[in-house]
Amino acid sequence: MNFNIDEKNFKKEILNDEYVRWLADFTSKYSEFDDIYFIHNNKNILKEKDIVNISYLECLFKMLNKYLINENISYENLFAYGLLSNDNIYLIHYNGEGYSCTRYDNNRYNHPCIEYNDLKKSISKNMQVIFELLKDRVIDSLEHTDLEFIRYELSKLDSPTLFSGVGGSSVVSEFASKVINAKNRIVTVNSEPRDFIYRNNNAFRNVIACSYSGNNYGVEISFLKDLKKYLLSNNSFEANDVTYLKYSTSLAKEKSFISLGATLIPVTIMLDYYLDGNDKEMIDLIKETKFDFNIDSDIYEIFSGYDTSVSFKYLESTMVESGIGIPIVHDKYSYCHGRSTFGINYNAVAIYYNRDTEFDNMMLEELKKYYKTIITIDSKYNNQMLDDYQMLIQSMYLTKYIAEKKNKDLSKVKYSPIVKKLYKYSGEI
Repeated sequence: MNFNIDEKNFKKEILNDEYVRWLADFTSKYSEFDDIYFIHNNKNILKEKDIVNISYLECLFKMLNKYLINENISYENLFAYGLLSNDNIYLIHYNGEGYSCTRYDNNRYNHPCIEYNDLKKSISKNMQVIFELLKDRVIDSLEHTDLEFIRYELSKLDSPTLFSGVGGSSVVSEFASKVINAKNRIVTVNSEPRDFIYRNNNAFRNVIACSYSGNNYGVEISFLKDLKKYLLSNNSFEANDVTYLKYSTSLAKEKSFISLGATLIPVTIMLDYYLDGNDKEMIDLIKETKFDFNIDSDIYEIFSGYDTSVSFKYLESTMVESGIGIPIVHDKYSYCHGRSTFGINYNAVAIYYNRDTEFDNMMLEELKKYYKTIITIDSKYNNQMLDDYQMLIQSMYLTKYIAEKKNKDLSKVKYSPIVKKLYKYSGEI
């Protein structure tokens, strides 16, 4: 029997524990079943969801096999794998024709098993899966977030406002700053949290800290000043002096070093405010951009400016944090006044954020004489917010392409041991 198997959906069900919950429930009724004869003899009494999930046995078998290979684990039987979850053993077996599942009590099964949480962890930290689920995560968050409340609170901002964020959240704070500047027509400045200590902030009345967890030291620093406080985050806490702009999701949290959803979800929430809730157009923008170029250098010269600042912030931050490249960021006009010297001394790939202006066309024509490889991230709208949004998504897929070409995984980055000392630092800064 041939099934139209949606592997992307299956991975989502594994990450959200939906499939293992179904296994527990279904095997309480049928302790043994297969994907050919069982369905053939019981098709009239099975629910459509059951039939789909039975067909996923093939996906589960292959996933278990891949897990053992990736983890370099030897297994006594390559045609039957035991999966342990909540003291139940599910033996997933291939008989040469199809796949079957038999449930055992943990105490009555004496063979090696793969822990379900270990399997789940292995696929959650997988770049391909992270990108496959990106659009679903954004849509789910829009459905589970009180967007009207966020729009209402943001609409009340009528005086100079500071924004802060670190790492991936600095991309969010940059976009949020630009949205409020354009939509509310007020002065906005995006800052690194440490800048709050050394800059005179008397001209500002509000601060919006952007942080997925909401509990890092950068948020504390941003909230030290006597400003009206807002937190754009996946979390909220019991602080009476903070307005929580909380976004939510029903999907399992993204477990990845470079967290795409943690960046794109709040950026989308802000674009939703800018577009007054007209979300269809921006959702349609979340799709893969294909790239095809040879990587013969680790150096990337990025040509950008304020109009594309969100995109280049993501690109620069991701390259540095993942180690996939060495970024040099040029303001386009500043490049005309001395920064072009770098390109004639080092072999580099040029990444150009192209708005198709007269200046851009001239620059791209000239750069061809000095750079063997030029990658363009192209503008598609006259609307600057939509442009920066879709260029951000293009930039995300560009980092995916570079990582794949270098056999690296953005979700599994080998980070420096110094992180253990620095990440939780909360002293004088």
